[in-house]
Amino acid sequence: MPKALELMVKSIRKSAEYNPAALSAPVCILWPDREKRWLKDISAFRKELPELLTLGDYVPDSLSGPGIWIRCAVAGRLDEYRSEGKVPIVYVPGFGIQNFLEIKECPDSLRPLAELQYRGVFWSQSATRDWTPHSFFTSDNGGLGLDIPESEFGRESLASLLSLEVESLSDKRPGRDFFNLRDVPDPDSYVLKWLNDPKVFDEQTAPDARKSFLDICRDSLGFDPEAGDTAAAAGLLAGREGRWSTIWNRFKEAPNNYPKIPERLGKLALPKPGASGHPDPADLFEPYPKWNSARETELRSALRSLNQANVRERIPKLEKEHSARRGLVWAKVGQAPLARSLEHLAAAVAACAEYPLNGGNAGDLEKGYVQGGWRADDGIVRALSEVKRSADVKAVSDVIRCFYERWLYDSATRLQEAVVESGYPGKPGSGDGGPDYRPGDCVLFVDGLRFDVAKRLSADLSRSGFPVSEKPVWATLPSVTATGKPAVSPVKGLVSGKEDSEKFMPCVRDTGTQLETDKLEDLLERNGWSVLNEPEEYSGQRMAWCECRNGNIDHFGHDQGANLAGSLESLVAQIYQCVSDFLDMGWKRVFVVTDHGWLLMPAGLPKSDLPGVVTKEKWGRCASVKPGAKLPHETYPWHWNPDRQVACAPGSSCYVANRAYAHGGLSLQECLNLRLEVSGRAGTELGISEIRWKGCNCIVTVTGDAKGMKFVLRKKSDEPSKLGSILAEANVDSLKVGGEELLGAKLVLDDFTLEGELAVLTFFDRDGYQVDFRNIVLCEKNVP
Repeated sequence: MPKALELMVKSIRKSAEYNPAALSAPVCILWPDREKRWLKDISAFRKELPELLTLGDYVPDSLSGPGIWIRCAVAGRLDEYRSEGKVPIVYVPGFGIQNFLEIKECPDSLRPLAELQYRGVFWSQSATRDWTPHSFFTSDNGGLGLDIPESEFGRESLASLLSLEVESLSDKRPGRDFFNLRDVPDPDSYVLKWLNDPKVFDEQTAPDARKSFLDICRDSLGFDPEAGDTAAAAGLLAGREGRWSTIWNRFKEAPNNYPKIPERLGKLALPKPGASGHPDPADLFEPYPKWNSARETELRSALRSLNQANVRERIPKLEKEHSARRGLVWAKVGQAPLARSLEHLAAAVAACAEYPLNGGNAGDLEKGYVQGGWRADDGIVRALSEVKRSADVKAVSDVIRCFYERWLYDSATRLQEAVVESGYPGKPGSGDGGPDYRPGDCVLFVDGLRFDVAKRLSADLSRSGFPVSEKPVWATLPSVTATGKPAVSPVKGLVSGKEDSEKFMPCVRDTGTQLETDKLEDLLERNGWSVLNEPEEYSGQRMAWCECRNGNIDHFGHDQGANLAGSLESLVAQIYQCVSDFLDMGWKRVFVVTDHGWLLMPAGLPKSDLPGVVTKEKWGRCASVKPGAKLPHETYPWHWNPDRQVACAPGSSCYVANRAYAHGGLSLQECLNLRLEVSGRAGTELGISEIRWKGCNCIVTVTGDAKGMKFVLRKKSDEPSKLGSILAEANVDSLKVGGEELLGAKLVLDDFTLEGELAVLTFFDRDGYQVDFRNIVLCEKNVP
């Protein structure tokens, strides 16, 4: 069906038709517009009328110029204008037909065009009357004959009227919704804003828009906002009938933008099970927070009832029962933490069962842990990261202790036995000699990057298109930073240990100087390495060492204990960004290395006693043994000097009571690390190609096979270890941007007051792994 604009274009060109037997061909079509009613939309016409000229200032790119210039264009004497076989159209704003006819008083600017009235034709409604937008749209004599109030033509733009599909208007009058939508282009958002807070909505909404909004609600949605009945509107939203279904889906996209709506939905009575159209209970009850809350309470009680005898049997059953709730809106707003945590508990239980790690030698233990045993540790920290309330934290922590504590103890004990039998796999001279570094390489040191967290980082990098290779490597004994960091540095061959060294800190072999951080950096620089504090552009033949200070996991572990689990996602994102920045700045390879891992047990690791009289220094999981002292358990040679003995707490115990986070001992979690080698992206990687704002709509285009992947827009948190609240979410799909079909997503920021604030835009793949992210400014005009 033709749109009004198409019919108008046809009408203008048709005015040049003539009878060749009686008349000469018109040299141009004159389009007078005394009141400049068409001027603000002239660019829209120019797209459809490439032969259109405009009387005005000289702007050749817009085919605008003075009368003499237009005369030359009509005569075909200008290189910048070709009508391509069509009759030139001359738009004359500010002058009407009468100005042409009164030729003696013709204004100077119009005078060069006056004679064209004799060789050309007018596009007009009569011999003396110009077409105005209102007359053309409403006239039955040469116009469109539509019944549109004249008040509708006083708006800023005719764009919506020009897009009317004319033949679809059987009664010749656009419905009231058409004009309402000009004031309220996104009624679903307006409904949700009103339902969230009617008072704020009324204060922030213009009178015309509010009137149109009221009409839409009364005509299409079956309720009257002026009655102020938010309970009735909440009931309609929960019922999801007709148009309310799309409004509900809009709410689900960004529920955090409407914090009061869950409270209103929470007051509704639950529907009867098996209601028509919703056979699945999760689908039927989703709009009712009461149902989700009751299910969370049931799950909390079920978790509290678990013990060592039934936990491995009951967790998979509970997971099957509650997994559907993770796809509901309440999981997005943080009201289903136990359902989310349960997914990771089930994964950890499965990993512990499949990889018991309680037999074989050190090589067997390494193989089992690398193949999948690490998933138990990953599941534990992910499960803890989902819960915040003390009752939920306790329920999840108690379940963890039911199955994970024994698995951790057994695997650590067996590794310690294997080391006594055959020696430690990470002793000096064993394993690989480290990478063969070359110019363009950067070694990025991350303190406390445990194996499972390194796997998380590796997955994020791989899904962003970065080629990543992984290599398991054994840490030093004891597994502490002072001993471990020099061992993963490029200058480890220049380091040794003195028997009287303090804090397990080695020294420079040639000078005996203890390797404090600044001394290690000096040693690196003297041996051809650039020491960087943050990513820098690569230039010249050099190699670099950099410590990722923002991603210092060990610092957060000692500071937060078991709460470290909630900070890991943000910390991994910061490490990811550091790696990405180095590669984007031209570095060829980034080697991500670490000194040690750690043990984490909510409510504290078991306590192991060690008399102070037999030790020189005692830390959480290790101690320096006095010469000749007798200990109640095994000791091991210090990595940098085998003449000095190290005590490591037996099993998974700790020398300090109530310590939830600790390292320094001998376990797979502390000692088996993962070294990553990351290279620059290939040419067809997934990633964000462009970000642009149109008002409060964020348009993101992407590269690669990204359809079905997801963007999340979060408010920037003031705390580096915390994630900000979700502002909007959208899946990647086909978009039309500037007339071009592209792949991307449109995220709608409903809170207009956030304009100018900092936010983080994160790109996730289909499995929920981070692909890319950007720090952005909300509603920014130009985004690179």
